[in-house]
Amino acid sequence: MIVSWSSFIYALTHHLVLDASLGYFINPLFVIALGCLFLKEKLSLFQAIAVFSGVCGLTFQIIMLRHFPALALTMGLSFALYGLARKFIHYDVMTSITIETLWALPVSLLIFYL
Repeated sequence: MIVSWSSFIYALTHHLVLDASLGYFINPLFVIALGCLFLKEKLSLFQAIAVFSGVCGLTFQIIMLRHFPALALTMGLSFALYGLARKFIHYDVMTSITIETLWALPVSLLIFYL
């Protein structure tokens, strides 16, 4: 989660708003791919057509962006991996958010003071 948010903040502070928005457009495609790969989710024909449409739209957006969207890919993939990890971690909400916050605190402070 910290990677996704750090990338988002970096994108906004460095005037890469299109990369930031593209990262959130890419995220559902990564979630679907990870679900199919690791959770053995099956797509119906209409779902596969919808994913294909999304990939076509993504390809068009990347071509129009005219540079490799590494930041957008980082944002999308890191948040999708976070979601996948949360599927396997079975803590209550308060314990989970406390652990995540304590883990993110030193990284956040480091980024803030650099």
